[in-house]
Amino acid sequence: MTTVDAATLPVAAGKADEILDAAATLFAARGFDGTSFRDITAAMGAKRPLILYHFGSKEELWRRAMRRIVDRFDARMALVALPPPDRPDRERVTAALRAYLDTLVAVPEYGQVLLREGVASGPRLDWIVRNFVPAFAIYFHLSDSFAQDRLRRSMRRDMVIGSTLVATALGPLLEGSIAAASHEETAGIYPMSASRRDELVALLTALILA
Repeated sequence: MTTVDAATLPVAAGKADEILDAAATLFAARGFDGTSFRDITAAMGAKRPLILYHFGSKEELWRRAMRRIVDRFDARMALVALPPPDRPDRERVTAALRAYLDTLVAVPEYGQVLLREGVASGPRLDWIVRNFVPAFAIYFHLSDSFAQDRLRRSMRRDMVIGSTLVATALGPLLEGSIAAASHEETAGIYPMSASRRDELVALLTALILA
């Protein structure tokens, strides 16, 4: 019996895009287990047999939807001209963090997926660890080899990732909490103001380079 790869089946590009867009939004908002085929069909009008024909299984649909989110994130980051490697580390780190935060805001599904799928071990978390990494992070290196090694081996990297995710994906919660605690109308977290973003970038830059 010949096995057909779902990714190679003939499919109208527009319909495949609609399915993946709907799936990516739902998987990010509700997680894999919280999203059903009924939810996806209701969101974009395709029947379950059509989705299975094009993608083979819910797991394959999830992986391709996740890849779509990563590609969207990378495309948004690629619009930012980061300083070249010969510029000082502080300038490069500051620019990269600012661009990263702006992209997390522009592509909220990216942070939502990490927060939802990063809470329990399993095959989906394993896939995310291997594949859900923005391209700029793979090629970004500090000229200070000691700082680079420390960033790679210590919890600093994960603290930076965690704090940026909290500040963006949980923006509405932080906005209400900080505003209430400070007795002010707004806290500048959601939507994130430039001053709040730069405040967070300065703190994280100091953490990375300290």
